[in-house]
Amino acid sequence: MRRAAGVEPHLSPPVSLKTLAPKQIEGHEFIYLKLLGVQGVDCWFNEDEEPVIDANLLSKVDLSGAVVFAAVCYLPESPMLKALMKAGASYVIGGSGLNYYWPGKLTGVDLLGLYVRWMLERGISPKMALKIGKARLKWARRDMVTRDTLAFKVWRGKI
Repeated sequence: MRRAAGVEPHLSPPVSLKTLAPKQIEGHEFIYLKLLGVQGVDCWFNEDEEPVIDANLLSKVDLSGAVVFAAVCYLPESPMLKALMKAGASYVIGGSGLNYYWPGKLTGVDLLGLYVRWMLERGISPKMALKIGKARLKWARRDMVTRDTLAFKVWRGKI
């Protein structure tokens, strides 16, 4: 996660729905979210199944101009994508259904996130960054984790 995001992440725990402050998320050009999503549920959870952020809180955060990479299951099948857009994200990159990964290894969604971040750092648009990242990932691996990740999409929000 650290390598993919390129920064020291806020971890949950200790971060939770009760302790998360908008300032922990706001003011960044690239936001990498890795939490557990559930179809139709308006909250994301940590691996202990504790709520970390819900759509109500997320929609109140100022994400103006941010590119959000959401390594979260069921992004468009939950209210969370709309909450990210309402918060002002310029682009949201994520996937439908389950998003597989191997714990402790840089594969699947995390490897795609790394490639996307690298492209964004070079000034490439989010749409092209995802296209290049998926092409690199496609050549690197051919397993279930990779096939799922290749279905990621870009949603354009407020700019």
